[in-house]
Amino acid sequence: MSITIRKTQKSDLPQISLLYSGRKSLLELNWLLRNPKDENDFNSFVAVDENSQVIGAIGYALNAYRFRDKRWTGVVPFSWIVEEGNRGLVGIQLILAIYKLGQFGFALQGSEGAKKVYSMVKLVHLSNAQIYIKLIKPLRFVLTSHRNVFINIIKALYYMPSMFGNNQRSFASDMQLVKYDKMTVTGISFSEAFTPLEDVSRINWLLNCPLVDTYGFNIQRKDGSSFGICVLYIKKELKRGKIVYLSHLGEDFSLWEDAINHILSFFKSKNCCSVSILAHNQHLVGILEKKRFIKYTKRYNVYLRDPNNELESVPMNTWHLTYYESDRGYISFNY
Repeated sequence: MSITIRKTQKSDLPQISLLYSGRKSLLELNWLLRNPKDENDFNSFVAVDENSQVIGAIGYALNAYRFRDKRWTGVVPFSWIVEEGNRGLVGIQLILAIYKLGQFGFALQGSEGAKKVYSMVKLVHLSNAQIYIKLIKPLRFVLTSHRNVFINIIKALYYMPSMFGNNQRSFASDMQLVKYDKMTVTGISFSEAFTPLEDVSRINWLLNCPLVDTYGFNIQRKDGSSFGICVLYIKKELKRGKIVYLSHLGEDFSLWEDAINHILSFFKSKNCCSVSILAHNQHLVGILEKKRFIKYTKRYNVYLRDPNNELESVPMNTWHLTYYESDRGYISFNY
């Protein structure tokens, strides 16, 4: 069989939807795979057979990153799917096509089939990211799920300690959340964290997700200077919130704590029953544990492909990995 790997076109979306047996609609795919910098382009490749049938597809995020005075371009795959009868070589061809676009590549989690391919394309498991949960309203949490209520009762009991302890709602007098307006972030040094270079088009892409309620805020001082951004999602039918992206706020734990307090206050004002966040960086993990967020039992494995050792000098615990790089931000709220 002759297979061609090429960039995704709008006309491919119906066939990609069919690969998912309709689980991903055209509305979803048109947003998910769209290039944030060019509405006429897609950050995606397809595998096409000799009959012009799409038998596989992969999406990707392409972002700039920094650590101290260095800069890189990194790429991460998502929504990677191959027709059952053609898995293996086709999957390898698709993921290699996107990794050619960056100086390094990585992956967050993946199916068991995907993990088998990871080693073939020189992805190495280096670390784990963790989902953290804050329970706000236990009864609503139990009653709002697509899953068995009994399972939710067990989960609620497991997350219950997050409601007690360090939950004070004290706010820094000079901090506020202001509706996101594309302001340039200034005032905080990121020198000791490996972070994405925040991009207006990428933030707007996150905020344009059609399947959830989205909210973007600048984290500001009262004088108007901005030193961070957060992107928040709410799944209306479940009333569960998610911190999809939060800027790295430096090494001052009081800034982190005040930002988290403001974000939690926002979710409470929206009547959410729980809040979740994906965290990896040591500073964010530290403040979440201080605020009594509870670890979800499942971890997200972090795999790195760095054939030229570009990131050799970057300590893994400084990586500020969030849903900024993933398609998981809008998918699951059933933690």
